[in-house]
Amino acid sequence: KASDPHFNHLMEIAGGVLNLKQHTVGPNKVPIVGPGDIEGHRGKDGRYYLLDFARTLPPEAPGVW
Repeated sequence: KASDPHFNHLMEIAGGVLNLKQHTVGPNKVPIVGPGDIEGHRGKDGRYYLLDFARTLPPEAPGVW
């Protein structure tokens, strides 16, 4: 949904650090930084929480360390 401008800004900062580009997802072409199924929530304590970010980076090839 990407409806919180402050959270979107925080995601842009994180995307810059991780070298991720903004792209559009879903039928409404919502612009986000990160995978399409990432979840960001603002808690009752006012903090931001990020969930389901497993697909943010590609998996590591087996045996490469």
